[in-house]
Amino acid sequence: MKLRLFDPNQKAYAGKPYSLIVGSSSFEGKTDGSGRVSAVVPKTAKTGRIQLWPDVYPTGPTVEWVIALDTVGPADTPRELQKRLANLGYPSGPPADAINERIQEALRAYQAANQIAVTGDLDDDTRALLHIIHP
Repeated sequence: MKLRLFDPNQKAYAGKPYSLIVGSSSFEGKTDGSGRVSAVVPKTAKTGRIQLWPDVYPTGPTVEWVIALDTVGPADTPRELQKRLANLGYPSGPPADAINERIQEALRAYQAANQIAVTGDLDDDTRALLHIIHP
């Protein structure tokens, strides 16, 4: 499992302590410089919970997320593209059957953050990078 954690202003929670619970497994660590969390979780797991300390660990306030764990296929359909983008910290709204403005906004944010041409389209460079970063 790989995902990125952002504050409400879309700034990555970089270098922040977190706790991840998936089934009977628990993981603790710090997000990387891009706010990423990575863990090998049981394949049968369907949900997890992440608790993050944005300020003082372990006594400060926390931010929590309940996450759905799902298999992600190639970014060949809008729904699979949305799953990949969301897992990388670029939510694009409810599942869609066609590329819409919210998906394009997420693509533009992803492209800008990864220093590739900002088009809002799922072009070859974007697709390739999505599959490298989120295999």
